[in-house]
Amino acid sequence: MNKIVSVLFFCMCLIHSTFDASAQATNVNITPYLGVQNFRWIESEDYGERIVEESGFLNTVQLQSQLLLTPQKKVLFEVDIRYSFGKTNYDGYLLLNDGNQTPFKTNTGYSGIEASVLVGYAVTLSNGVRLYPLAGTGLEFWQRHLDKGGSMGYTENFRVFHANVGLRAEYSPSKHIEISTSGMVKQPLSAFLTIPIQFSDNTEVSELHLILPKNSSWQFNAGIKIFNFSIEAYYDTWELGKSSEDRGFYLPTTNRTRKGIIVGYSISIAK
Repeated sequence: MNKIVSVLFFCMCLIHSTFDASAQATNVNITPYLGVQNFRWIESEDYGERIVEESGFLNTVQLQSQLLLTPQKKVLFEVDIRYSFGKTNYDGYLLLNDGNQTPFKTNTGYSGIEASVLVGYAVTLSNGVRLYPLAGTGLEFWQRHLDKGGSMGYTENFRVFHANVGLRAEYSPSKHIEISTSGMVKQPLSAFLTIPIQFSDNTEVSELHLILPKNSSWQFNAGIKIFNFSIEAYYDTWELGKSSEDRGFYLPTTNRTRKGIIVGYSISIAK
């Protein structure tokens, strides 16, 4: 995780230094956010029976850096980093040594980082109305700590690298008010799940490597900015599908949905 943060910080510094070196007009907006996220995770068998359901609220900390350049400030570069953490309620089954299952309720701990880099170009429709076609890349790394703090616990590690395509609309009825909405499709280029496990007949810890289907996820945002204060709501959904198998283990068909709200304060630097 430290390597990911270091690379993203380097990219932000590189982009910023590039704009410093240019003679074009630029606008830099840096916005830290705090928020809460309603998280839901559902695993189902192939025939549709729900076998695991997790739900709860996670805390989020987010940092967004936007850079606008050219004299009309039409070209947009955006770097976004979000860290989420917390616990959800687990309602599912526990696999017994004899191969049978028994109902099991506990907590699942989540911690993860998401990052994206987007490029867009403003299309002015009328006074105060702009559209930004967007494209870029992103990554997600999160850990799912099942039975957090319990004796049956283990950790799942998810890594996803994806390409992003979307559209953002902005409307400014006055100089100090901006209303925005956006939609984004995230197409995984690679998606993996690793699980360290210890078999009963082996004292050594092994690791399962599962490949996740490359199913697209969808994200929708809506927000308002008044002076430097921002509030934004978002919703995203991802049908992970069923993973590959490794030594008889696999992730069932899974759906992840997240609904959240963030508040932030922007620091603007005009050049």
